[in-house]
Amino acid sequence: VPAGVQGVEHQGHVYCVRDYRRQASRVCGGCHEPCESTAPRDAVHALDTWWHRRCFNCQTCHQDFPDKSFYVFESRPYCRYDYHRLNQSLCGSCHEPIEGPCAQVYEGRFHPGCFACAHCSCALRDVYYSLDGRFFCEEHVHQHKSHRTANKRQTVFGRI
Repeated sequence: VPAGVQGVEHQGHVYCVRDYRRQASRVCGGCHEPCESTAPRDAVHALDTWWHRRCFNCQTCHQDFPDKSFYVFESRPYCRYDYHRLNQSLCGSCHEPIEGPCAQVYEGRFHPGCFACAHCSCALRDVYYSLDGRFFCEEHVHQHKSHRTANKRQTVFGRI
């Protein structure tokens, strides 16, 4: 610390006020404990904050990011599956993440190929019928005794 500049002691070291604030602001985004070292083997700087290497993982399942790719939801890192679960973009049929074309219906989101008639498995591309938690095409909904209670709905396609 140069003469005439106020110093602050922190963990056995003396810092000028500016450097002390910078050092003290190195709080891990995961555990909220100080990041003592910012060496690459010890810490990661991502999402505008420092993380202990052990804390920089999916914030739900805590799996590492082996290929160094991750998804961001509300400024926190997540694996692909947990991001899509939080973002409500898992397929309502196969429960896998949807990235790309998506059938968006009253009952949820689906991969276009997963949104199909429960009787004939044909893809439901336009009008569909919802009956007892299952989906039917116009041809096959009428084969059910309770077809009069089926809800006629429209399929909307989008992208996620």
